[in-house]
Amino acid sequence: EQGDQSMSMKVAVVTGAAQGVGFETSQLFATLGYHVVMTDVQPLDGPVACLQAGGGQVEGMVGDVSSEAFVESLAARVAQAHGAADVLVKLESMNPTGSYAGISMIQPAEDTTVDQWQRVMNVNLLGPFLLCKHFGRQMLARRSGSIVNVASVAGLGGVIHRAAYNASKH
Repeated sequence: EQGDQSMSMKVAVVTGAAQGVGFETSQLFATLGYHVVMTDVQPLDGPVACLQAGGGQVEGMVGDVSSEAFVESLAARVAQAHGAADVLVKLESMNPTGSYAGISMIQPAEDTTVDQWQRVMNVNLLGPFLLCKHFGRQMLARRSGSIVNVASVAGLGGVIHRAAYNASKH
């Protein structure tokens, strides 16, 4: 019976969901009656438990959105358990060490290594592409769904000492 209930609920997948806007977005969808799949590079036990304690139908999956293997497994897990996602929200979440599910590296361009630049591009550009590719496929097959990629004002005008981040948001 639980399986039947989860298949009938609308499903929202939220990235960067461990804290901040990602957590608040997850909480909003849970309040609206969605089954929420929270994902982040950070541990999600606390955020998931918090929303479940409030009555939300919530689960978490820790992983890196720039990994196609992770995104494929996330999309497959959602499809198997729920049929497909109704909503995908790609957000950023800063962890205590200052890195993001979407990355904002603060340092002058002349001090940025190629590896640092590539990591920012992988998370901020490749990650949304992979999410849209795999969840979009589910939504296209159902002919229903919404994808929201939250960006940054840095996409409109640069922020000092964030060359890679600015470029990834443009």
